[in-house]
Amino acid sequence: MQRFRPIAAACLVILTAITIPGLGHAGAGFDAPAWPDSRLTLADLALAVFPAADYDRQAGTLVTGPEKTLRQPGIRQRAVLPENTSISAVRAMTVRGEGKPYLVTLWTADASVGHPGDTSVILAVFPEGAKEPTDVVSVQTDVFCDNDDGKRLDLGPDEGFFIRNHHSNSNQSYLETGLFHVIDGRLRRIASVFTLDVRLDCSSTFFERLSWRTTASPSGQRPDVAAAVAVSPDPDCPGGKTAVRRQTFAETYRYDPTRKQYRPRGQGFAGLDRFNEKHF
Repeated sequence: MQRFRPIAAACLVILTAITIPGLGHAGAGFDAPAWPDSRLTLADLALAVFPAADYDRQAGTLVTGPEKTLRQPGIRQRAVLPENTSISAVRAMTVRGEGKPYLVTLWTADASVGHPGDTSVILAVFPEGAKEPTDVVSVQTDVFCDNDDGKRLDLGPDEGFFIRNHHSNSNQSYLETGLFHVIDGRLRRIASVFTLDVRLDCSSTFFERLSWRTTASPSGQRPDVAAAVAVSPDPDCPGGKTAVRRQTFAETYRYDPTRKQYRPRGQGFAGLDRFNEKHF
C-alpha cells in the first residue's frame, strides 16, 4: 500500500501528550522525572541513548552527536538519524510487558537534512527505574506520527499500545495503525493496518473504521487479537446510490511463544488493500 502514502515536505510531526501515573504530563520537558520519586530525568534517559549529545538544560534543547542507525519494528529497513539532530519534543508512557512495568519514551527528532519537516519519531524502552534502554527504534513512516491518545489493549501480562502514521491529501485521508507491545525488553509490532477515507461525490465516498478486540487463545496466556475494518459508504447519498457497499474485513493475530511474536492467522488485510487500490 505504499502508493497511498506519499510523504509531503514542510509538515511537522505532532505527538499527543500522555499522562504517566504520578507524573502528570510527561511532555513538560527534559527535566521531568523519569519515574515517580526518581532522581533520573527524561534528559538522563535521552543522554543514555545519545551519549555524545549536547544538552542545554537552560534552553531545554538536546542535539544528538554522531549519526545513529535505528531499527524499525516489523520491517527489515533501518532508519538513519543524521548527526547533530535536534530533539524537539519529549513524551513518555508506562506500559506493562510480561507483567513488569516499562517506560516508553517518545522523542520527535528534527533530522535537519535540508527538507523542512523531515522528522523521526523515536521510541526507547526502559525497565522500571533503569537508566539504560533495552531497545531504541524509529516508528515514523508518514508525515504525522502519534500515539493515538495513549489507548491501550489488555494482552494478559502485556499492554498493547498504538502508534499512528497518517496524513491527508486533497479528499483522501491515509492512516496506518500499528499495535505494539514489549517482549524481553524489546518493542514488538503485533499488527499494522492501513485504512483509507475518500471524500468525493456521494457515490464514491466511503469511510473505514478500525476496531480491536481480544479473545482467549489456546496458545497460552496472551489472548488472540482480532482487528476489523468496517467500510461504509456515504450515509447522505440520496437514495443510497453508491458504488461502495457496506462490508467488513478482518484478521486475527495469535501469539507464537516459540518466535515470541504475534502472527496473523490468515492473509492479513490483503482483501482490504485490494479494495482500496480499486476505489482510490
